[in-house]
Amino acid sequence: MTTAKHTYTVTGAGHVLGLREGDITFDVGRAPHIESTLRIAMPTADILAALDPRLTRRVLIAAASTFSTIPAQTRTFDLGLRTRRVAQDGRTVTLTLASDEALLDDYAPLSDDTGAFAHQSSLRAVINYVLGKALGAALETSPAHDEDVTVLTDATNLSPNGGFRSTTAGWVGGASAALVRTAGGPPGAGVDFFGRAAMGGLNGGGVFNIGGESAGSTAVTVGAGRQYRTTLWVRSSAAVTVSLNIEWVTAAGAGVGATTGTPVSLTANVWKRVEVVGIAPATATRAGTYCYRTAGTWPAGATFDAAAHRFSEVDNVLDDLPFLFFDGDTTDTVQYGYGWSGVASASAATRKALISRSPDMLRWQAGRSALDFLRPIVQAYGYRLVCDEHRKWTLRDENYNPGGALNLRQGVNLRDVEDTLTRDSDTWFDAAVTIYTWKDSDGVEHTEVDSFAAVDPPTQVRVFERPGVPYPGPGFSAYAVRRAQGRGRMLSAETGIDWRAQPEQFLSARVDGAPILAGTIQALGYDLKTGDMSITTRTADIPPSAWVLIPAGETWLDSPVGESWKEEII
Repeated sequence: MTTAKHTYTVTGAGHVLGLREGDITFDVGRAPHIESTLRIAMPTADILAALDPRLTRRVLIAAASTFSTIPAQTRTFDLGLRTRRVAQDGRTVTLTLASDEALLDDYAPLSDDTGAFAHQSSLRAVINYVLGKALGAALETSPAHDEDVTVLTDATNLSPNGGFRSTTAGWVGGASAALVRTAGGPPGAGVDFFGRAAMGGLNGGGVFNIGGESAGSTAVTVGAGRQYRTTLWVRSSAAVTVSLNIEWVTAAGAGVGATTGTPVSLTANVWKRVEVVGIAPATATRAGTYCYRTAGTWPAGATFDAAAHRFSEVDNVLDDLPFLFFDGDTTDTVQYGYGWSGVASASAATRKALISRSPDMLRWQAGRSALDFLRPIVQAYGYRLVCDEHRKWTLRDENYNPGGALNLRQGVNLRDVEDTLTRDSDTWFDAAVTIYTWKDSDGVEHTEVDSFAAVDPPTQVRVFERPGVPYPGPGFSAYAVRRAQGRGRMLSAETGIDWRAQPEQFLSARVDGAPILAGTIQALGYDLKTGDMSITTRTADIPPSAWVLIPAGETWLDSPVGESWKEEII
């Protein structure tokens, strides 16, 4: 039988504290991931004053253990101080500590924060944006999981020939010159053709237009008081400064003002996207898009190119980032389907979202904690955001493996074991329904339902209510069902402290009166006074990488895991 000796050094607010007793617990299904309660001897008045959780204090726990039969072990924990309670007798102080998910739950913006929209092509970038604002922290590079969390919205491109697929209809160059349709286009813009106009010798003036006074029947129809955004890729053979503008026109063809974009400097022969956002005046019914050289005469022989024009109504400029070009011939994806509202390259193009994902998902509402903002987004993709005892943040999927394995044997290193089977819906279920209810930026209430079943018909359905949470798209229900499948069998046990143990680590156990059990650690607790370690498994099923559980010198079929596998397949 192995004997052990454990020593602890506890430091709080820069002072060494006298530990009396305490515990440290981990739980895969909890945020904060780590919690601790310590009872310390009453310190001096100045140290007690320094142990004020309102000052965001840290407490460091350093553990060192020696064993009679195995090498010595050490482990450290850097946790945040959450509460301090002084005993009535004035002789002890109780401290409660937590990993930094607790700090993430403390932080919330004072007004709606839309900064995440700029990072929506990457889940990691969204997380790092929030971690940076709240804590000045960032994800570790490994595991390197990432997802595209771009908000998906229906949209219409009112530009009838923005891609020059077959003609240059509706477009003219300076001095009413015809454009020449040319193969090619800006990299990544989603087009294969562009229009080119000869500009040499022209004095500033109009460069391109679509609609407006000069285009008559090809005009883009607009609604008074509505907001529109237009973008255009442009390239000049000479270095010039240009401005993209919207000209508003009445039903009678009279101009009623223009919205002028910010001047943009072009490098010779380099494509650049220009844009402008404007609100249609009260009498406007049509609009034209123009790109001008802001001043000066074009050099002799100069050419000006345009491609990938988009003109869309937008309620909020954040609702459709990064505002990419599309038309009816854009190739369908798993996210979007595209089509023409009428004749190809002569009508508006439509884009339909094939996956429901609310734009409000990335609107970080005032007063909503950073943790509550990130959690539904992360969970919809089957991940968990975890901070460990060294303040390192990781994005973990359901197959996360911290390495190593724990082998428990009754009568050797296992005591007080309990093996439980249950179909309680809080623990085990084969179907889930998640109900999201929230209000958008206009105060309109929405409801979306995400459901998933592992079998048809399901036998145990778990319902998750998500009030005040914008719909992040489908995924959480499926993730919850997958994780629940192995939880019908739970092993709770006590053994001696092993500082190498980690939540989600593989575990095998020999228990009297039960088959060989294998699974992963759901919860882990260290009792610093008794030297005991408590364990609860998340599953008793054979994990995909269970070969790591085989003790050195044993073959697969001779190992406890192999024996259990043979029993299962029989």
